[in-house]
Amino acid sequence: EGGSVPVPAPAVGPNPEEEEVPEEEPSPEPVLVKKAHREILDHDRKRRVELKCMELQEMMEEQGYSEEEIRQKVGTFRQMLMEKEGV
Repeated sequence: EGGSVPVPAPAVGPNPEEEEVPEEEPSPEPVLVKKAHREILDHDRKRRVELKCMELQEMMEEQGYSEEEIRQKVGTFRQMLMEKEGV
């Protein structure tokens, strides 16, 4: 006789009042994230290439190269860097 009142234990198992939520198909988001990530990396590579090309152009201008020579050399340099970077 402890004077305690028994408390009913909670029901174990599925509650018939709760609706089962069907599992959703995996969203295509990971593919979009990968694509976006790749685009960001490509953009970053292109920026690095353009920075190097601008540095070459400035150096050539300071050294007195003609505009035509600069345009040709920078274009060739850009093409080589793009191939190297895989852009």
